[in-house]
Amino acid sequence: MLLPDVKLDDPQAVDVAISRATAHINNNLKIIKNAAGIGKHISFHISRHTWATRALQKGMSIDKVSKLMGHAAIRETQIYAKIVNTELDKAMDVFND
Repeated sequence: MLLPDVKLDDPQAVDVAISRATAHINNNLKIIKNAAGIGKHISFHISRHTWATRALQKGMSIDKVSKLMGHAAIRETQIYAKIVNTELDKAMDVFND
């Protein structure tokens, strides 16, 4: 565990621990990205967006995605559903020719 001595009853300490862990993950992602020759910016936050969008594209229900993402309300997850719906709208454009 990266920060084993975090006092979970102290919201500020938890926030600092999460920030440090996220920075650590982002540093490692940068190393992997460079080694793989990936030109785009990647981060932990972007990977969460990608995971949620792909889960919805593959048919996972929005309520399950919301719970797995740790969202307090399903409306927080609906942005990913809008992305998927936009892709479906574009796919239907084949009938506009």
